[in-house]
Amino acid sequence: MRLMEMTNGDFFDSMSVDYVILESVERYFIDGFEKIDLQSKTSFQDLVNQIKFDSKKRRQRVNSNELKLKNGHRFFYDATIKAPMINLLYNVYDKPWGAKTYKVPLVRNDLFSSGVKELLFTEEDILALKKNNKPARIKRANNILNKLSKKLQKKNIELIVLVCPDKYDLYYPYIEGRHRYEKPVFFQLLNELKKDYQYVNSKKVLSASLEKDKNVYYYDDAHWSPVGAKIIAEELEKVIK
Repeated sequence: MRLMEMTNGDFFDSMSVDYVILESVERYFIDGFEKIDLQSKTSFQDLVNQIKFDSKKRRQRVNSNELKLKNGHRFFYDATIKAPMINLLYNVYDKPWGAKTYKVPLVRNDLFSSGVKELLFTEEDILALKKNNKPARIKRANNILNKLSKKLQKKNIELIVLVCPDKYDLYYPYIEGRHRYEKPVFFQLLNELKKDYQYVNSKKVLSASLEKDKNVYYYDDAHWSPVGAKIIAEELEKVIK
């Protein structure tokens, strides 16, 4: 985790910071703690050098993509045939072979402004349950966050942790026949643990908003919409105040 390395190094010694917000999407949360070294550190200059290196690599990729566009592409790709075939198979399967997106029916048609009665979410939300539904892994991650928070407190900095709910997790109660799928319990397990850091209970506030707001998340995307972003921003303000 880069924040642990920055805290152990000299980054915050040259920065005037009151709060650090550590944000992660739910499906990748546990991954961030799998191989963490609590003693690892990085210097301010190391970060500057890394940023310069990453910027150079991005420019090289942009130039490479522009060259490909100039040289042109073949008209026919596998996707030319696969895309319409997969769309047809969605009439039979929640996730056809070769697709990376689930399409499942909902019990309500007022969660999105378009009036659709179906939910789209990425297969990664399902795959992540293998790690994110494990109490021991969540407890370990929370313990590391507590240690990180204490390190930051010694520098007079407050740690705020924000985990963004996966779309599947947030809308799970509204999936028709949801018992066919594994229930996500990540937030239930995390909320029960003792925390030495400030915690934004994002799922709680977003779940409450589903009862009165449409389009909390985009219908055709994995991310929250401006509606969801506003709700979280207001909650962050409450935590800081």
